[in-house]
Amino acid sequence: MEALLKLFLMLVTLIVLVPAFTQHAVHVPRNGLFRGIAALIGIGVVNWFIWSGAALLSLGLIIPLNFMTLGIIGILFNGLAFLAIGRMFPSVLYVRGFEAAVLAAVVTTLASFVIERLL
Repeated sequence: MEALLKLFLMLVTLIVLVPAFTQHAVHVPRNGLFRGIAALIGIGVVNWFIWSGAALLSLGLIIPLNFMTLGIIGILFNGLAFLAIGRMFPSVLYVRGFEAAVLAAVVTTLASFVIERLL
């Protein structure tokens, strides 16, 4: 039940908060529920591939580097995931550019932090 609540809250974040904070530079077209779920799944899968590739290429040094930069590398990787899904599937997620994708990553990271603390 808790996992469904987290999914719902992240979906609300993607459909309501992200467009509000990015001034609609990142949004799910036509506020589709299934498009939002597809976007969340896509972002998660792309994010996993980016982190796995970076960890393999850097021989695991990306993890301490992310720690030393206070998570900025993680935010940039999440922004890349947003941008990748926006470019691959523009009917699922509209992303205007890299700056908007990074701002969306910041919003979703903060929302995820708050959701984890509340539940």
